[in-house]
Amino acid sequence: MSIQKITEIIPIEKLQSFQKQFSDTFRMSSLIIDLNGNPITEEAHAHDFCRLVRHSSKNQDFYRKMIDQTLSFPDQSTPVFFRHPFFEEMLFAFIPIILHGKHLASWISGQVFEKELSDEKVLEYQKKLNIPFEEFTGALKTVPYFAEEEFKKIHFFLNESIQTLSYFGCRCHDLTEKNQENQKLIEIENKKLKENEEKQTILLKKLEESNAELKQFAYAASHDLKEPLRMINNFLRLIQRHIGKTYGKDPKLDEFSFFALDALKRMEEFIDGILYYSRANAPIKQEEIDLNKLMTQVLFYLQIPLQEKKADVIYKNLPVIQADKNHMFQLFQNLISNALKYSAPEIPLKISIEVTKKENQHLFSIKDNGMGIEGENLKKIFMIFQRLHAYQDIPGSGIGLALCKKIVERYEGEIWAESEKQKGTVFFFTLPSCFNHE
Repeated sequence: MSIQKITEIIPIEKLQSFQKQFSDTFRMSSLIIDLNGNPITEEAHAHDFCRLVRHSSKNQDFYRKMIDQTLSFPDQSTPVFFRHPFFEEMLFAFIPIILHGKHLASWISGQVFEKELSDEKVLEYQKKLNIPFEEFTGALKTVPYFAEEEFKKIHFFLNESIQTLSYFGCRCHDLTEKNQENQKLIEIENKKLKENEEKQTILLKKLEESNAELKQFAYAASHDLKEPLRMINNFLRLIQRHIGKTYGKDPKLDEFSFFALDALKRMEEFIDGILYYSRANAPIKQEEIDLNKLMTQVLFYLQIPLQEKKADVIYKNLPVIQADKNHMFQLFQNLISNALKYSAPEIPLKISIEVTKKENQHLFSIKDNGMGIEGENLKKIFMIFQRLHAYQDIPGSGIGLALCKKIVERYEGEIWAESEKQKGTVFFFTLPSCFNHE
């Protein structure tokens, strides 16, 4: 298809809008003309001085020569710069608009002075044009000033913009034709995409139902198992009480009783862990929480193990946040409990809690002087049921830190640890300063 007019590719509205934005930005007149010198767009930002001198015969001759000269270079792809023969300080630029390798139109802009005219020049030009002095000087004030180097830089940049506009205009024109040819293929692809989306929706629904069933199962299993465990615990206590009168006379019976109660305790801890972990998926009951007050409640809950370890917990100026109180209690309680479990023997435990504000979130750190964790194990500790020590050495369900990770991630935060063996561990986690749960 042979293109004869620029407007066949780029709508005149877009050309006029682009031209106006340029002229308004630099207060510089501009015009787009065809190869015959006829205007395609309306002249933008034509100042009073332009209108005043435009009707001068010398000025009209210059415009005609400039257009003829520039149009004689159809392969020209860079700006051409002129000086007005009558006003030697006045600058002009010509930029060809080339589409599909064909020169279809030209951009002319300028009519600016490179410097302010001296009083002598003003008087000289006024007399040559034979225009009343006040009218001439009044119009002169509307002409913008640009140093020649700055004027050229603006138009080299403009040239790149025009070439880009032309390129995308051609591409859009080509794509329009190709889109018409490929419309049926697009419709077929859209139909396939729609079918895939429907399949994905069905699979996602099944996955959500499966996850819901798993959560319900975990909650129900852990909840329903607690009742028979309580029964077993009560009967074991009755057995212990019954054999209490003969305690020590049958060492094997005493040993079996101890192991049974210890295994029962471990099972209760494990089931409680699963129960807490499944509850972490429950809807968030958001409220305003003063973490200083919450920390007082956590430390009261842990007062016995804290006294046993002679632990010193230091914190101050914790923020007020929007969150679920149960989540925050479990988060801080588990991290402090972890420090208690892994405290170094014979060394008084020190736990310091600090927080810093970073953009739209709070960065918390809980530091202890415990036994520390080896580097290769730092990623494992947040995996559910992952334990680094035997239960006989350090009791626990292997769920606490996994629960912490789940809670933090529900608030779109992150949690990680840094540690050095025999020197202690620092747990870091982030929470949003303003959390909107939907």
